[in-house]
Amino acid sequence: MLLKEAVKHCMALIEREWPIIRSEDWDIMEDVCKVLQPFEEVTSSVTGDQYLTGSMVIVMTNCLKDICEDFLNKEEYFASFNPVVIDVIRSLKHGLRDRFQGIEHRKTFGVCTLLDPRFKLVCFKNESAATELKRYVHGLIIGLIKIINKNTNSEASTDEVQEKLRQNLSAWDKFDGL
Repeated sequence: MLLKEAVKHCMALIEREWPIIRSEDWDIMEDVCKVLQPFEEVTSSVTGDQYLTGSMVIVMTNCLKDICEDFLNKEEYFASFNPVVIDVIRSLKHGLRDRFQGIEHRKTFGVCTLLDPRFKLVCFKNESAATELKRYVHGLIIGLIKIINKNTNSEASTDEVQEKLRQNLSAWDKFDGL
């Protein structure tokens, strides 16, 4: 803890009746800082960018849940933590579970994560959510192909459909039209 000595000196200099901070309290604060460090990393990562990409929501949520599980289940952490710190970890775990319940079933975040080449389906913990998402995206693609085929008067070949997709979905064409 970087501020431990500074806090002690300030408490000594300011003439006031301060509560005594025991060595055990400092140890607890140090462990809580270790526990909160991954949350600080995620917060800095998310707020460092101007906008959080939708593909990061499921990834970050599942990573933080896994970290809480590791703290609670791995002997090297659990055995060394004070019961107060264990309670903090449990509170964080329950908060993540309650706040982000069913996050993998939310279509917007799921599609963003699936389409992000860094993550695809690797970050999904819930297999039924991943299967449901694949069916949903497959349906979207089929619907898009049907729309394109309907707009072309004749039977279109696969190459023509792909060319039409490229024409309709080009961000640079839209930009050039501005």
